[in-house]
Amino acid sequence: MGRFNGAYIDTVESKAELAKSFGATDFVKAGANVNAEILAITEGHGADYVFEAVGSTKLQEACVELVRPGGMLILVGLPGNNETMALPSASVIRDKKVITGSIFGSAQTDRDFNLYGDLFLKGKLPIDQLVSKKYSLDQINEACDAMLTGEVGRGVIVFDDQLS
Repeated sequence: MGRFNGAYIDTVESKAELAKSFGATDFVKAGANVNAEILAITEGHGADYVFEAVGSTKLQEACVELVRPGGMLILVGLPGNNETMALPSASVIRDKKVITGSIFGSAQTDRDFNLYGDLFLKGKLPIDQLVSKKYSLDQINEACDAMLTGEVGRGVIVFDDQLS
C-alpha cells in the first residue's frame, strides 16, 4: 500500500505550516505546474479525494484532473450563482469520478454542531488553531481584504474583550 497523501494547495506559502500541523503531507504552491506536482506526489494515480474550497470555477475544472479513477472531487467553495464549470464528461464517466458538493461538511447541523462544540471543549477538536488572526469589529474591512487575498488561514471578528 502506498503512503497516504494529504497535499494542500494554496497561493499563499505561509499557510504551509498550518496545513501540515493539521495533517497535510505535502504543500503545493498553486500555479501552472500544480497538476504535474500532484500527479508526481501520487505516483501518477491522482488523489483519492480532492477538496476545492475557493469557489473558483476554473480551479474546480482543474481539480477534476487531479482525481484518480474512482476518486471524488468535493466542491466546498461556493462560486457566484450564475457561474458554471465545464467538465470533461467522457473522462468523468469512463474513470467513474464522483463530483459532489458539501455545505458545512455535509453535517446534520442540529446534531453535529453540538458534538463539535463538545469535542472542542474537551480538547479533542482543536478548531481554535485554525484561527490565525483576530479582528475587532472596526477592522472588518481589513478582515474582508485578508479573506479575499487569502493571506490568513482563518480570520474571525471578535468583541474587544476577546482580542487577546
